Amino acid sequence: MHIFNKRPLGLILCVILSGFSLFTLLSPEMRAIAIAAALLLILYAFYVKLKSSATFKIASIALLASFVLSFIYFEIVFYPSEFYNEEVPIEAKVADAQIDSNQRQSLKIKTRTVDGKQRAYTMTLFLYGNEEIEPGSLISFNAKISQLENGGSFNYKQYYTSRGICAVVTPESCDVIGKERIPLSYYFAEFRRAICDRASELSDEKTSAMLGALLLGERTLLDGQITLDFSRIGITHILSLSGMHVAILMLGVDKFLYILRMGRNSRTILGCIVCFLFMALTGFPVTVCRAGLMLIISSVLYLLTGCKDSITSLLVAAVMIVAIYPSSAVDIGLWLSIVATLGILLASELMNEKYSEDKGFKKLCRATVISITFSFFSILSGYAFVVLSFTNTSSASIISTMVFSPLLEVFMYIGVIMLVCGNFLSLGRIMIFLNECIRSLSAFFSNLPFVFASTQFISVKIIFIIACASFMAFAFMKINNKRRYISFMAVLFVISIILPIGLTENVKSKDSITAVCDNSDKILVKNGGKVLLFDASKNRDEDAYSLNAFLADERIIELDSYMVSDYSYNLPQALEIILKSNRVNEVLLPMPRIYEEEEIAINSFKVINEYRTTVRFYKDLDIVTLEDIEILVPYRAYDEDALAATFKWNDKMYSYMSSGILSCVPASEELFYLSTGLIFGNFGTNYEHPKIIDEFGKSVKYIFIFDEYINVDVSYHAYEIPKLYYKPEKIYID
Repeated sequence: MHIFNKRPLGLILCVILSGFSLFTLLSPEMRAIAIAAALLLILYAFYVKLKSSATFKIASIALLASFVLSFIYFEIVFYPSEFYNEEVPIEAKVADAQIDSNQRQSLKIKTRTVDGKQRAYTMTLFLYGNEEIEPGSLISFNAKISQLENGGSFNYKQYYTSRGICAVVTPESCDVIGKERIPLSYYFAEFRRAICDRASELSDEKTSAMLGALLLGERTLLDGQITLDFSRIGITHILSLSGMHVAILMLGVDKFLYILRMGRNSRTILGCIVCFLFMALTGFPVTVCRAGLMLIISSVLYLLTGCKDSITSLLVAAVMIVAIYPSSAVDIGLWLSIVATLGILLASELMNEKYSEDKGFKKLCRATVISITFSFFSILSGYAFVVLSFTNTSSASIISTMVFSPLLEVFMYIGVIMLVCGNFLSLGRIMIFLNECIRSLSAFFSNLPFVFASTQFISVKIIFIIACASFMAFAFMKINNKRRYISFMAVLFVISIILPIGLTENVKSKDSITAVCDNSDKILVKNGGKVLLFDASKNRDEDAYSLNAFLADERIIELDSYMVSDYSYNLPQALEIILKSNRVNEVLLPMPRIYEEEEIAINSFKVINEYRTTVRFYKDLDIVTLEDIEILVPYRAYDEDALAATFKWNDKMYSYMSSGILSCVPASEELFYLSTGLIFGNFGTNYEHPKIIDEFGKSVKYIFIFDEYINVDVSYHAYEIPKLYYKPEKIYID
């Protein structure tokens, strides 16, 4: 279709935006290649092909300039010019403050001085134990400033950078030294909370949480189950403020003003004003700003010229956002919003071209065809971003988007009417009914087989990238036979849905025991198509996130059972993190033995009760079965970090033992004489002195050692010496 035909400004802006955004994500080697390619392009435009168009010449220069600007901003301006391995004094102003479920304060701060020097950096500060600090406060503290690093499979550096955060600091304490004017954003946040409170008064908590997420982007009030369901059926974007929400609200405003018989120009101007106020109310998130600026720019073009160029307006809006807020260039949400909108605009041009003369029955079917085409192009355009940024995909994205979009649109409109006219119009029950319909329908879709699959396969990534590249070729090149090319893209799309489903099911069907011991030890058991995860960690937040990353790496999208080895005070929060990201059918908790464990069990049950997950308690020495595998926890003493667990399978027994088990529970040594394989984990406190083990039974064939303080001596054994594996990162037992 060549969407940039007769759009030279759009082409130049696209080159600038892509160059600035991608250059910062490249490795040093790839940066050198990119700069060399840009220089060759300039050489070709000005010296080889002398008659090249002005647009081509400007675009080649713009590409190199965007690389340079990206390097200057991110490498020189944005990140601290020096990092401090020792604690240094810092003074800063608090821009925003939040408290999470662990009573940990998360402060967004803007530094005034760092180590006595004038430095203006935006950082996140995590703080425990202090009195609550309000926005506008001037604070001082001592902390180390470390470079942002990725953790596991999660790209923390990109995550914080996209939010304008250059570093994370965790001081032991913080002093309030003054107070300045509270930021305007804080008042908008308070107004959003007031709207959510009013919605709760007029309906109920779950309904108001859904309305707050859809209207205002307040997702913190949503329960984890609906978030998980929407993720599994591929409509998480509906819960995130985006262009769709702006379009729905602005369409409603336009219809309302039309009923009042206002002229088109007056409606356009008032619509722009309402759009800007909505952007401010929601806190200027980049996806809303992209849609809002695009609408405003298109409206201004219409008022001045009588026509709209949506594609150029989209790119102008995106470049404006990046120019004002450069760190948003690495925000995956902004890019998904841009490419999804580009896909819709491309489909719109195709529909106008294809159906311009349709009449009669064909015209009646047009709405359905357009809806499917829009969803298809919107999803296909962002496939590469999805597979490179997320670990799973939904096979029901198109269908669920078509089903839920009109339903949620009605929900939003009635919700706005309820908020405005709730004192004399009783709409709360209707809203509650609609919310229950949405939840029940999302639960039905989420429970369908094969609705969710892993994308952590090389072949899947290749197919996704090819599908996205085919869309880009369709958009930027002149295609003669469009119908045949669209059929080709549709085939790729179907393959990209079926392939991850088949590969994910194949992984699940392979029986194995997988152990990872990294101070948050976990053992994954697969047997007969069922999956159980045994967790031997201390249930800290970082342990829960590590567990989520482990499941993603193992291509596990659902747990039949999640078995907790012992209680810790962090267990309820860890369960919330795990259940919010993974479908878990059953949680196995040990039977509480003391009052403190009973309190933790009650709090854990409250968390689990928010999900469609059952709870089962197992007693000491109870046998938990997973098809043909028997699992037993013979020893657990959390105070001493001592734990042992056995996995009996095909007349073989594999025993896991934590670091301190041999010192705290001498009787555990009997496992040496019964087990086929021994796994000495990393969980718990290491020995002060090396522990030497030289007695094993004849049945021991494998010894896996993760603890460097355990030494094994098998030199005096007359029978076959067990195979030793020292400190492997991960082990698979088939």
